[in-house]
Amino acid sequence: MINNVQQDVFCDMTTDGGAWTLFSVKIDYNFDFINPSIGGTDATNTNTAGSIPSGTQWGEVLFRFWQNTPYVVFSSAYGGTSFQSYLNGATIDQAIDTPGFWRYTTQRDPAVGVTTITQLHMYSSAGISEQHVGTDLWLDLWSGPDTGGGAYQGDTGNAWGTKCVAGWCYLTDSVLLMFRAAKSTLSAGTPLVSRLYASCTEIKANSPSSTSGFYPISCGSNICEVYCDMTTEGVAWQLFATKKSLAYDFIATTFDTATLASTDNDRAGIIPTTSWTQILFRFKTLGRGYVVYTKGGNANFDAFWRYQPS
Repeated sequence: MINNVQQDVFCDMTTDGGAWTLFSVKIDYNFDFINPSIGGTDATNTNTAGSIPSGTQWGEVLFRFWQNTPYVVFSSAYGGTSFQSYLNGATIDQAIDTPGFWRYTTQRDPAVGVTTITQLHMYSSAGISEQHVGTDLWLDLWSGPDTGGGAYQGDTGNAWGTKCVAGWCYLTDSVLLMFRAAKSTLSAGTPLVSRLYASCTEIKANSPSSTSGFYPISCGSNICEVYCDMTTEGVAWQLFATKKSLAYDFIATTFDTATLASTDNDRAGIIPTTSWTQILFRFKTLGRGYVVYTKGGNANFDAFWRYQPS
């Protein structure tokens, strides 16, 4: 039932945890895919202009291809009021800052992660484009080609700038726009629904059943991705450095957000706060033993060390 009318819709029950409802499809590169009078569709191979039904308590919108891997997810929980209105079918013709968390899967390195888009051009008569200044790495669904953009790869010229998601442009594939409700349970790789949390500890406190994995958190005025261990000793641990090579010096002198989500490569880091109480030293693979250091009152490491042998 959409807008009090019973109709069939296409549902994606797989991508990024599933439960997505299709509301718009772009096939032709110059097709205007937002229309306030249509709220849902079951056609994945036909140009269909639609919008998220008014009054829907949606939490995220998915931009994906029908046959190819790349997609991006925008969460409404982190701002972007004008963008939300645009997706609801409002007439908007402006370039505007779009605060919010964007999660992506793509075919380049890194293949998954979190990013931000500073500004989007949103024009009801032309589509969506990221900035128009040569970035276009994440979302570019404009009405005309732009071969000078920053997309990674495309199958033909007219696809560039018109059917680009997560840096890939496919003229021969449908672009699907889908929405889903906000989730009430947090798990790695899924949205934080009420607000952006500041640490793994805060995530665990608000959702005790949270799973280990990658989460977006606030890093000052920005959004960054962090790996959280939600399992060891039943508390939340936040990654700040990784040592893989034998002779690697894993302690840095300055803070770098890239260290917070790197579990596979050498990354020198520092603890970004002075309010910590314990440090966990563990292998990436659980079950191989670990030690925990509890902060003491002096500089001689006169403190409590707890360990779990393998």
